[in-house]
Amino acid sequence: MLVEAIIDADIAIKLGRFEKVKVLEEYIPRLVGVLYIHRHVYEKEIQEPGIAKEQIDTLIRNGHAIIVDVNTLNQEDPAKTSIYESTISLLRQNLKDTVEGRKNWGEIVSIAYAKAKGITAFLSDESGLQTLVDEHLNIGTSDMPSPYDIKVIRVRDFILWLKDVGEKRKVAKFIWLGCGDRSELERRKKYFDENIWPI
Repeated sequence: MLVEAIIDADIAIKLGRFEKVKVLEEYIPRLVGVLYIHRHVYEKEIQEPGIAKEQIDTLIRNGHAIIVDVNTLNQEDPAKTSIYESTISLLRQNLKDTVEGRKNWGEIVSIAYAKAKGITAFLSDESGLQTLVDEHLNIGTSDMPSPYDIKVIRVRDFILWLKDVGEKRKVAKFIWLGCGDRSELERRKKYFDENIWPI
């Protein structure tokens, strides 16, 4: 179990879209001690489907998730605010097409919060994000990672967590397939069976 993590809208929406299995509500408390959600992500990006927002709200009510922002950092330790702001500036320069308050903003403020707070797990399904974080924020290498490096946890990693905690294979496969594009269903089935959870 991770002590703490911060979550991005894309993975919250993918994992929270299921009616049959309330993935966020049921599994996040088993896998993460405290889940942080940046206020921008919560208020501006996790809107649809409604069931995803409802699950996030349940996690908050039950004390498993906390809404955070720069004010949270400032109350905790004002010195962390400068780390947050400088990380935002650095990422804005290196994440193409960023628009403040809109495109890529949830990723930027979430990573900045993680960096300032020392959170090493960022749940996001953005494909190139780990490379960006490695190039500009992480201090370790692939051979010798630092305990302070931020790891981007994608849907595949989430499925492997389920496997590690003894969840049923069919539930994990259902989630994996449901998080993908319908046009890639056969490819995703094959990938799951051959690479994620072979029979």
